[in-house]
Amino acid sequence: MNFRTEVPLPKSALKIDFQDKILSLGSCFASNIADKLSSQKFSVCNNPFGVLFNPVSIKNNIQLLINNIIEPDFKIFEYNNLWHSWFFHENFSTNTQSEIETKIQDTITSVGSYLKEAKILIITFGTAYTYSLKNEDFVVSNCHKAPTAWFKKDRLTITEIIDFYNDIILKIQDYNPEIEIIFTVSPIRHWADGAHENQLSKSILLLAIDEIIKQNAKTHYFPAYEIVLDELRDYRFYAEDMLHPNNVSINYIWELFSKSYFSEKTQKALISIEKINKSILHKPFFPTSDAYKKHIAATVEHCKQAQKDFGIDYQKEIELLKKI
Repeated sequence: MNFRTEVPLPKSALKIDFQDKILSLGSCFASNIADKLSSQKFSVCNNPFGVLFNPVSIKNNIQLLINNIIEPDFKIFEYNNLWHSWFFHENFSTNTQSEIETKIQDTITSVGSYLKEAKILIITFGTAYTYSLKNEDFVVSNCHKAPTAWFKKDRLTITEIIDFYNDIILKIQDYNPEIEIIFTVSPIRHWADGAHENQLSKSILLLAIDEIIKQNAKTHYFPAYEIVLDELRDYRFYAEDMLHPNNVSINYIWELFSKSYFSEKTQKALISIEKINKSILHKPFFPTSDAYKKHIAATVEHCKQAQKDFGIDYQKEIELLKKI
């Protein structure tokens, strides 16, 4: 007997290969999947502006990438003796205005070029709730620990999200006609908004994505939200906060993502990659022993074989192993 309800996987003609560039934007769950892709030797640009929870913040950052230096308004401000941007993570914060402007512009130029060549854009919505400055008419991506009184909280409507993304998808596809977009909804519940409010938020995101995909070519949906909330509904699949998926859960989602979007050849390559990763991470009791030297030599040969069979770049790992 099957004691769980399985979520049907999308039957997609889209197949991701190791040579494809992937840009992942959105919630911290987007980073989880991007980290898995990166660890398996895919070319990934992972949330270069920091975590972005709501659809508007993601759209704003994509717009900046496409515009590049045409509209260099990064919403920069000074607070607590540091310069910040309302559009970017605190990792961008610096001591001077010129420093943060340069840091942001360099990132936009670099990631903009990456988007131009990317085959896959993964967009993960986290919440339909947004925060805006009370005296300004734009959504912030990061509150930078500013006083709560500075902000007003709103909830996006389904129609607003659809309109935003019908517009930005046209611009993305004009910027890069070859790109394919995979939408997901983060399974992480935003409990601080309230139990009922979180359900409303996720429902809005799901309904909006459903309509966006109906109206736009080269767009796809991966049911990460449904997999966690239905197949993995037991708390043993969650971290200690009972909200975030744990590693077991993330690995399971990764397995299903692989089945949906990787060819048989790529899935076969993942088995070799996993073995190589374990070999590289192996910590010997006796680093100078002949046995460990043989282990290193065998690992180098496995890397070379993977390069030959699957076109995976292991040159950096080979050079490091040879120095041991």
